[in-house]
Amino acid sequence: MAGQGFERTGQPVLLTDEGFGPVRHGATPRAVRADVQGLRAVAVVLVLVDHVFGVPRGGFIGVDVFFCISGFLITGLLVRENERTARFSVREFYARRARRILPMAVLVLVVTDITAKLIFTAVRAHQTVVDSLWAFGFLANVHFVAIGTSYFEAHRPPSAIQQYWSLAVEEQFYLLWPWMLLAAFLVGRHLLKGRTRTAVGATATVMVAASFAFCVAYTHSNPTGSYFSAFTRAWELGVGALTMLVAGNVAKLPERTRAIASWTGLAVIVVSAFAIGPFTAFPGWVAAVPVVATAVILAVGPVDGGVGERWALGARPSLYLGDISYSLYLWHWPAIIFANAYFVKGSVAARGSALIGALVLSAITFQLVEEPIRHSFWLSRKPAGYVRDRRRMSEWTSDNERTLMLAAAAAVALVGVQVWTVVSDANDKTQTVNVSDVAPVGDASGATATTEASDPFAALVKSSAFATSWGKLDPPIDSLDNAGAPEWIHDHCLDVRADNETRCSYGAPDAPHLAVVLGDSIASSYLPGIRAALGSAYRVQPLTLGECPMIDTPTKASAHSTGLNQRCADHKPWALHEVERLHPELVIVSNSFAFIDALVGGGPAGSSTNADRWRDGTQKTLSALSATGARVVLLGAPPSSENLQECVTVRSTPQDCDREVQPRWLTVRGAESAGANAAHTTYVDPLNWFCYRSVCPAVIGSTPVYWDGVHMTGAYSRSLAPQLARVLLPTP
Repeated sequence: MAGQGFERTGQPVLLTDEGFGPVRHGATPRAVRADVQGLRAVAVVLVLVDHVFGVPRGGFIGVDVFFCISGFLITGLLVRENERTARFSVREFYARRARRILPMAVLVLVVTDITAKLIFTAVRAHQTVVDSLWAFGFLANVHFVAIGTSYFEAHRPPSAIQQYWSLAVEEQFYLLWPWMLLAAFLVGRHLLKGRTRTAVGATATVMVAASFAFCVAYTHSNPTGSYFSAFTRAWELGVGALTMLVAGNVAKLPERTRAIASWTGLAVIVVSAFAIGPFTAFPGWVAAVPVVATAVILAVGPVDGGVGERWALGARPSLYLGDISYSLYLWHWPAIIFANAYFVKGSVAARGSALIGALVLSAITFQLVEEPIRHSFWLSRKPAGYVRDRRRMSEWTSDNERTLMLAAAAAVALVGVQVWTVVSDANDKTQTVNVSDVAPVGDASGATATTEASDPFAALVKSSAFATSWGKLDPPIDSLDNAGAPEWIHDHCLDVRADNETRCSYGAPDAPHLAVVLGDSIASSYLPGIRAALGSAYRVQPLTLGECPMIDTPTKASAHSTGLNQRCADHKPWALHEVERLHPELVIVSNSFAFIDALVGGGPAGSSTNADRWRDGTQKTLSALSATGARVVLLGAPPSSENLQECVTVRSTPQDCDREVQPRWLTVRGAESAGANAAHTTYVDPLNWFCYRSVCPAVIGSTPVYWDGVHMTGAYSRSLAPQLARVLLPTP
């Protein structure tokens, strides 16, 4: 997404470029679409405050606003060029795009890669460089779809380049759109007696309809892929194109009607940012709400009493934010990532540094990179009579002085933020939940949790919760991507089906005892410890499936999905049938606590309805398993911690990676304990295996507990063998 001002044709009507871009200095007031510039400011502010502060949670719709603006302005530029000259140069269009987009895009990529090398671990820095290469080729969205749909990559730290996905969507759209317009111009000129706008409208309508239909369907089946796909976003740019075509007719409406419409559109955008959230199926049909609202404002145009007034979106601060919106969008995300890496993640210091850093970098690079390149004579052809006079040079110089003053003031503020971090970090470290809230609940067999006084392992967990320096870790941080349970990572036995069940069986075929392991990836992560605990006397048969908790309650693939996970629904009765066929002596179940908010037809996140349904579903499953004659043990999920691949930096300490016990984990523990009791089976509370009271360290002893903050490393799972043996093996 980018923008480069307005076309100097003598017609004071429109800004004519993409979603981001400045108003050129010296333009006449009527030449400035203040409402458009103000919309850019609204869009980038929504994205910025959402990412920095988490409010509004739907601030990401700012990108959809940009897409609509981009389609409106770019299409207007090309249509008017064709009408004015009876032709338009596709080559010149791409040259303008490259001149406008590449300098800032490349600069941010280079600075981000260098900073990543200085702050991140070697593996994460390498990942950043790889992401940058995809972004440079305008394929970031394709790359992030692959990451999001890969189970191993989905849990990696957020990329410092992630904001480039939307830039990739636009550039992919503009690889085809100018050629589609060219075809429409030819059809309109030769077959429709010069009605080129009719041909453009028909082309855009077909494209919007096809893309929107695909968007709705694909969002339902693949939320991650649909979010990043150019095919599911093309209709948003197409709506902008259609808006440009009808804007002339809308401008004939009474001014009062148009003014009310523009304010209504702005109100809908703002309300949408608060009503839409991360659990909304998006983009889908919901994206039409902010997109149509944006189209209304664009179609209404400049009007007395509308949103573009100088006391509203046309105010100087709003216009300036619109000017720097492209730079601000590019800088804000790496600023957030690096601030969270340098300070305590989510702290006042991190958020303040990210906000100030993004604004300062945007202001400086806008003035010293974007503007000079945009106005460079040797990089672009200028209309006849265009002269860079002393007044223009003076304006540019004064702007630089203002920028430097702003940078100096912000630098002082940044120092203040770093001083504040000393207090902020201390406060963050002293916040804990009530110890009574996380006291172990024991299990249905009457076993109670051990303490550090009677168990050296518990003492090790306690000391690790207060560690202040990193030792030599095994496995090392840089190898965590490959450090999960080998049964999952190397043997590819997370998803066990009829065609790989025999291959994914562990232990001697003639072992005297058989244990079956059921559940999702959490159960698979327990496998190294389970196998070590049971020893050679047991053959261990996993029947696990990723993203499929073994409870008799229908679930979605994730809290972000919209419908039943059919793959999981088919797997659970098959797995139960296999247990009946195999007649194991021991059945071990373990499920991810994250799925409590991914129940089909469930209540909102954190609701008691979800807890009740999880309890009832657990009871039904455990009762059915117990009816086979097996001894059934439900292992509680690990409480999780911070992702070491993200929180370990050149400045971090082990305590920076500790995490308090999450409310969702407590809820699931209570539900599973109650369900196991009702089914007269065993529930094992693993709290003291991972946490000291409310603090859950990411490293215990010298062993990283999780490879991604959620799933245990194979090494740590094996270290739990003595604890698992006590609860899994029958008492003599």
